Amino acid sequence: MNQHWDWIVFDHARSAAFLPTVLQQRKQASICYVAHNAEEKIRREIAKDFANPVRRTIMRWDAEKYRRLEHRIVKVANRIVCITDVDAAYFAPSGKTTFVVPPIYLGTIAPSDCIEPTRPRSILLLGSFEWVAKQRNLEHIVGTLLPVLKSKNVTLDVVGNVPEAIQARYAHERPNLVFHGPVADLSGVVARSRGGLVAETLGGGFKLKLLDYAFARLPIFGLRTAVDGTTTDEQSAMYLADTMEGLANVIIGSIDDLAVLNRNQAKLFELMSSRFGLEQGTERLRDILLRRD
Repeated sequence: MNQHWDWIVFDHARSAAFLPTVLQQRKQASICYVAHNAEEKIRREIAKDFANPVRRTIMRWDAEKYRRLEHRIVKVANRIVCITDVDAAYFAPSGKTTFVVPPIYLGTIAPSDCIEPTRPRSILLLGSFEWVAKQRNLEHIVGTLLPVLKSKNVTLDVVGNVPEAIQARYAHERPNLVFHGPVADLSGVVARSRGGLVAETLGGGFKLKLLDYAFARLPIFGLRTAVDGTTTDEQSAMYLADTMEGLANVIIGSIDDLAVLNRNQAKLFELMSSRFGLEQGTERLRDILLRRD
């Protein structure tokens, strides 16, 4: 705070705790808020999803806490950067200058690949499931999607941190449900999968696993409401449904059509590569922060 900055960037609503210090000492610096989500909206939705009254009350408190943090930072921000058009519409009533900047992919890009008949009939679910909303999403997926996959001998591979209590709860679902834990190199599990799953009903925002799948050259199976931030063209190369039950049927009906799977993953890779690279993202941010009102 002893320096003279052009911009001070607040990354995520929880960073609003530093606002009093910044406002007192920022000199002439402008403030940019990078919103990961429409926090007030999605956290209220998460709270409603709990039947247990104690847990629902706790999540309502959480939603109220984030509502206050979000409102404080939006009130003083000179720029708001969000990652989907849906979030931009949420911030529109604030009257603040808002820009949509898609995420930038910095991970590994897989070489050209082809799904062969020898590849297992498996669907990959990437994620980190410490947050209660993501645990609820996992419960919805296992409860609704897995029974159909299991009846057709399709496996769901879950990669990422999953609490041991949740893993133990679904131990009886093996071998059709496999928890791999965190994996340093995804290439091995990708090579055993015919598609990536994006089926979250809670949490909002842009699902970063979309990029992981696309740049690993995996077809994407998902709910339409879970792929916010992607274009109509990108969605045309995905396998989408409006409900979890419908998605299960889409997976079963498509998982053995290797020609279409390969065609779609190649098209999706091309489309994603042109929009989520480092150069494109840097240019967008430069334009926003150097723009004069």
